Amino acid sequence: MSIQIDVTQEGRIGWLTFHSDEKVVTLSTTTLLTLKNHIRAIRANQTIAALVIESNLPDCFIAGANIHDIQAITTAEEGFKAAQDGQAILDELANLPIPTIAAIRGVALGGGLELALACHYRLVSDHPKTKLGLPEVNLGIIPGFGGTQRLPRLIGFAKALHLIPTAKLIDANTAVKMGVADKLLSHAFFKDEVRQFANQVVSRKRHKRRVNWEWSPWCWVMGWLAILKIRTKTKGNYPAPIVAVKAMISGRFKSLKSGQRKEAYYFSTLVGSPVSQRLIQLFFDQETAKKRGGAWRSPDVPALGVVGAGLMGGGIAWLAASNGWSVRLRDLKWNAIEMALQSARSIATQRRQSKKMSETAAQLALQRVSGSLTDSGFESIDVLIEAVVEDMGIKKAVFEQLEAVVPPHTLLATNTSALSVTEMASGLRHPERLVGIHFFSPVHRMPLVEVVVGEQTDDGIVEQAMGLVKSWGKLPICVKDRPGFLVNRLLIPYVTEAIRLVSEGIPCDTIDRIAIQFGMPVGPLALADEVGLDVGYKVAHILEVGLGSRMAVPVAFKTVMSQGWLGKKGGQGFYQYASNGAGKRVVNPALLSLFPPVKRLDHTIILNRLMGVMINEASRCLEEGVVESASMLDLAMVMGTGFPAFRGGICHYADSRGIQSVLQTLAELQSFGERFVASERLQEMGRTGNGFYTTERGLS
Repeated sequence: MSIQIDVTQEGRIGWLTFHSDEKVVTLSTTTLLTLKNHIRAIRANQTIAALVIESNLPDCFIAGANIHDIQAITTAEEGFKAAQDGQAILDELANLPIPTIAAIRGVALGGGLELALACHYRLVSDHPKTKLGLPEVNLGIIPGFGGTQRLPRLIGFAKALHLIPTAKLIDANTAVKMGVADKLLSHAFFKDEVRQFANQVVSRKRHKRRVNWEWSPWCWVMGWLAILKIRTKTKGNYPAPIVAVKAMISGRFKSLKSGQRKEAYYFSTLVGSPVSQRLIQLFFDQETAKKRGGAWRSPDVPALGVVGAGLMGGGIAWLAASNGWSVRLRDLKWNAIEMALQSARSIATQRRQSKKMSETAAQLALQRVSGSLTDSGFESIDVLIEAVVEDMGIKKAVFEQLEAVVPPHTLLATNTSALSVTEMASGLRHPERLVGIHFFSPVHRMPLVEVVVGEQTDDGIVEQAMGLVKSWGKLPICVKDRPGFLVNRLLIPYVTEAIRLVSEGIPCDTIDRIAIQFGMPVGPLALADEVGLDVGYKVAHILEVGLGSRMAVPVAFKTVMSQGWLGKKGGQGFYQYASNGAGKRVVNPALLSLFPPVKRLDHTIILNRLMGVMINEASRCLEEGVVESASMLDLAMVMGTGFPAFRGGICHYADSRGIQSVLQTLAELQSFGERFVASERLQEMGRTGNGFYTTERGLS
């Protein structure tokens, strides 16, 4: 990426413009040095009475510091110096003897917002892509260019607590309301209005920097209460939010310079740490995934047909409708369609209540969704997504019937979670049109989508599917058509191993607690209840049929299913749930009679069994080319299952343990079954001394 800076002058107004030949502007070390030289030249220029800072991009002011530069920092000394160098340059900007104005169109994040905070004024465009924030904690670090000191001084300690440790991004209107920005301007006439504002500023005699010096013992109390809340939520696995609050507290009694020195110190304790390096790598992997596939091109009002209403159908319908699509839901019964519509209405209500969508926008989206018991309306759709029950015969019948109804250009997609896309397409006249687009539940929250490539799926169709998923704001991962695809192929063995442990006399809440302590958002047995035991059982059976005896469904799972338990949706499974959904879940008393908790097993063995089956199966997925790389596999597990991001994913976790250690653990566990026999890929890595990542790109 090439970033250039130039300074032009209109009368007494100077315009410092960042020029990028790509979609974003970032502050690399080189760019910051260039900025420093320009600031010094402006200081020496007696004819400039006010300075406007802008970028040439219509939807990006400055996206932040260059993350490659951050990733390259390996020691605390380097981190401390990098932070102080950046602070010094922004201090020179802040100390210019003329008023400075940050003209923000689009995103101003991280170092970009810190630069804007060093200016006297911040003007923001009303463009929907305008977002401001300090999201550094998402990368395992804290703002290092003065953000933890300048933002609380500008808007007050309490408001800053809502932004810095949470990495929350705010829109332009909110930025003005909170005091982060001074004025909201029209995007259409942005530069003219900035010019007018700058001329008004020049005419003033005094330019006092706005300060909200809110300090009392309550700020200290608020800070430490926030730390306690963060520690409870993250269990100490993500240190950056806590350190960010400490930096904010430490600067409140000090001068800006002293506070910034503390900030630089705190920054240096985090940058280069294993957690930060893993979070940064996940960030880069997300950016890589977003670049895969083409861009979706569709008519002004694209149309989607969804076959199979219900919770998933409703979620998919809402996702498309909220992105401007006209949606036609088809099912055999009106009550199923009503369930899907109610699901969409519920999501719309949540979006309105969280202020992520206006009442008008939500209502417009809902009005784009209609239902039918026939194929009426499907003759003009651009995309067809099938979301009926996981039954190959029914799914094949749906596609064979509708292939003759939909236009020739229509993209055909199945939302199956485990069934073969290749077999599903076998009865079609044009099997190359069918692709898997597997959403995860709940659709509106889960960012990952598996794009499943059948043996005959056309490359152009895959490109379209990837582009479609991205256009809806989701993250596509391309996977091969193998039983369970990727995520379920790793997740189901993890769940069934937990069920085996229950049958051996280990309390289910103990198993779940160990998984949560490891960093999983929910334990495997609670997860099975959440997804639905019937759904999990069906996928487990598909894996057994497709992959053989090592994926055999545990007898205990069959025993549980014989009780008619469905999990949370039925009120009981491994846990028992109140009929109204209120109150804490409790271990199902009936489960205790089936599998009395009589055994004590070392917690390390339990964790090794849960993780061991996943590591082994992950290596087989890479061996078979189910997914292109360990990095994409890890990204899918983090985004699709909630695998702890601070561990970097299952492959990163295996590498951090050491492959020799993993092989030794698997050898010790082989007495529990063939599923613990190490794959050929793992054994080869053990022989060569490589790990998942050293095999791919020479990283540890």
